[in-house]
Amino acid sequence: MPGYRETFRRMVSAEMCDIYGHMNVAYYVAAISDSFFSLMTEVGLGKSAVDRHRVGLVAVNMNIDYTAEVGLGDVIRMQGAIVSAAGKKMTCRFHLYDVSSGKQAMTATVLYVCMDLDSRRSRAIPGHLLEAALAAAVGE
Repeated sequence: MPGYRETFRRMVSAEMCDIYGHMNVAYYVAAISDSFFSLMTEVGLGKSAVDRHRVGLVAVNMNIDYTAEVGLGDVIRMQGAIVSAAGKKMTCRFHLYDVSSGKQAMTATVLYVCMDLDSRRSRAIPGHLLEAALAAAVGE
């Protein structure tokens, strides 16, 4: 997908699987979380920017569509992109694929809100960070 970046790749291990032999929902969410931080680092909004500016982006809404199952031994990869950013909000989309089949297994759209890490209150995304996010955004 144009503008999307690979943000996660790993093999599905036994501890990631539920009683049905498929990857458990908790690990999909963990992969989305890891993918988000990978994506933020790639666009200049990683840990050093968080530490320097004392702001972070926190997930406030997540919509996930599961379209195929992945299980033990499957290698999965996630692609992610910023789709919009304005004011206090940023929306990202993530697609998870089974590497062997190429089949898409999941799509997630996540709304993040910028938070001042000291006051623990929402705030506008700082200008230069917003510019970096918009430069990387792929649009809806």
